[in-house]
Amino acid sequence: MIHTRQPKENAGKLVNKVSNVFSGVRNKGGSNFRNRISNPVSFMDKTYEMAFNSELYAKEIAKKYGINLKGSGQRVHILFNSKLTSAGKTREIRPNIIEIGPSAFVNEEELANTIAHELNHARSFLNGGDAPENGINGGYHAGDTLAEYIRGER
Repeated sequence: MIHTRQPKENAGKLVNKVSNVFSGVRNKGGSNFRNRISNPVSFMDKTYEMAFNSELYAKEIAKKYGINLKGSGQRVHILFNSKLTSAGKTREIRPNIIEIGPSAFVNEEELANTIAHELNHARSFLNGGDAPENGINGGYHAGDTLAEYIRGER
């Protein structure tokens, strides 16, 4: 095996360039981690039953994306709330129930994002936490990460 030496300042650039070419990897927004670029997930065909049963459709979306509807060993249930003005809501007083509103059903990605976001809150409440919205343990991070996967960005 023949070894060649690159000047130190060029070695890092070369490694990054080769890595990006062969793996389809890009650095996302200046962060210190890399994401794999993949193909977007194709949407599922909505059955007649799913069109008229919002909770069934939400459960099928959770199943499709491998969203484990459990927290602290307890089952977390999805409940459609037609009066909810936000996409979803999880309450500390009933942490094992995720309420999903009509605006979450705009498309499959939004519904999956909402389920992941609210499940993050439910798990936090079930563990005695305060269910943060932001940060690495927040609801937005959970939902947005799943949305990036669906769009093929992760």
